[in-house]
Amino acid sequence: MKREIKFRGKRIDNNQWIYGEYIFIKMLCLASQENIDKNNKTLIVVDGMSDWNLSIPINCYEVIPKTVGEYTGLKDKNGKDIYEGDIVKGCCFNGAYSYGSVVQSKTGWCVFPPFGKFIEGYDDIDTLGIEIIGNIYENEELLK
Repeated sequence: MKREIKFRGKRIDNNQWIYGEYIFIKMLCLASQENIDKNNKTLIVVDGMSDWNLSIPINCYEVIPKTVGEYTGLKDKNGKDIYEGDIVKGCCFNGAYSYGSVVQSKTGWCVFPPFGKFIEGYDDIDTLGIEIIGNIYENEELLK
């Protein structure tokens, strides 16, 4: 199954979430490691296009690197896109609700700690009743 490749990240300047293409710019120069690290940029491109013949502005924003998460290609029970780093609520085998964060594994996307069923690959998880309730960057207390 083909899926849309997109990312989200939290803007450095105003803490708003933005969605689009991910770009990491690493500065290579003859300078101290501190200056190189300071000049590295993690960006999300939200719109715009440019090629060799057109001068069209590209709208991109610097984001907090640790907040960048990839879209899984899956939606929760409410139709909301699920991203890496989301905290989801789902039902365990015993009928109780459990919480976990969405992470990437070698075989696909999964919830950790697992609550009875993994989100693996790119299946439609609507039938599992999974719901996004936050993310690990703003709501880490939900996992405790």
